[in-house]
Amino acid sequence: VRIDDAGDIIWSRTYGAENQRDEASSILETTDGDFIIAGESNRSATALLIDRAGEPVWESNCAGGRFNDVIELPGNELVFCGGDTSQNNSGYLVNIVDGEVHWESSFGDNRSDYFTSLSGTEDGIFISGTSSLRGDDMKAWVINTNLDGQLRWSRFHRYVVFNQTCSEMVPISDNGYVLACNGAGFPPFNISAILTFIDQTGDTLSNTLHRLNQVGNVCGIVRLDEGELIIAGFEDGPLIQAIDRPFVISFSPDGEERWRQNLFPTENGDEYIEGGFYGITRGHNNSIIAVGFAINSENEEGDNGLVIKFEPGNGQSVVGDSELILPEVPVLFDPAPNPFNSTTHLSFYLPRENHISLSVHDTRGREVAVLFDGIQTEGHHKILYNANKMSTGMYFVQLETNGFESVRKVVLVR
Repeated sequence: VRIDDAGDIIWSRTYGAENQRDEASSILETTDGDFIIAGESNRSATALLIDRAGEPVWESNCAGGRFNDVIELPGNELVFCGGDTSQNNSGYLVNIVDGEVHWESSFGDNRSDYFTSLSGTEDGIFISGTSSLRGDDMKAWVINTNLDGQLRWSRFHRYVVFNQTCSEMVPISDNGYVLACNGAGFPPFNISAILTFIDQTGDTLSNTLHRLNQVGNVCGIVRLDEGELIIAGFEDGPLIQAIDRPFVISFSPDGEERWRQNLFPTENGDEYIEGGFYGITRGHNNSIIAVGFAINSENEEGDNGLVIKFEPGNGQSVVGDSELILPEVPVLFDPAPNPFNSTTHLSFYLPRENHISLSVHDTRGREVAVLFDGIQTEGHHKILYNANKMSTGMYFVQLETNGFESVRKVVLVR
């Protein structure tokens, strides 16, 4: 979807084949004025270049898995990072020029390693992600390579909590980076946002921990003028509301919380009953643009695309309601929390009433649980999955309906 500065839709497009899994993770405007999309298509890590009108220019399908982020290096070279499920769930780094793979590298040989973001320098690439050292011991992971994808060093980070997963990384100065992470552990730190500050060698400078509700997820981070840091994501509302709410949190350059704003439900009739942010970026004049979804409570039409613009300084929303776009195909959302201890929420959307099957499988493809099998109405649905009797490790949640299939990875920890 392309929108103007007032939030109005200019055009919208869909890509990929019918009845296969096609998802976009991130998008970048190139120096030529086109847009490069990183994601997955039919279980393969995929790069798609489109022009300013949204028309495809070229598509490149790589190893099994998905791309999560992309940067542009000098000479129109594009570097993608993500996860390679065909190579023992390893971190995946690929250089693509004019739609052709120039080089590719895989890192890590454990049960669940993947990259989520990257940043380029004059002589190398910084890549962040998550590594599961023993399948149930998750740490934020940062590596540095040269411009040919050859490893220089690798570092792991974990602060206080049992498991720390990295969502995104941004440069904070000429001397370092900050990692926006999720922390899962024991009370009182069930789910926490963690900012991990590192130097150019990947060593920890400091950490700050900020409590979220029991179910929550940090999805992105940006750095504004004067060094202000903003994270976005979603968390449960108060216990009586027990539903997902989008949030943005502002921090000083050293990680001290300045303000926090949650959206939905509103006090004047609960205009939306649920929602969340999945990404954040800078707008004009140091403003904040957060992107995600919202569920309308009045007509229960399901999940709607959501874009909100915030004024700098106090998180005040400056863009009102604009046209919302409903998915035309079923959608299986990321489990929350993930990783989880015993229970997690599984959410999905159906554009129309249909027969569905929602099941859980182990890493060998064996079905270990059937959570729903039958006719389900259109709209948004949430199921609480209790895995008390399951062993720790990685599992796959699968939604099937009339030839459509979508899969999400989930990690059970103790």
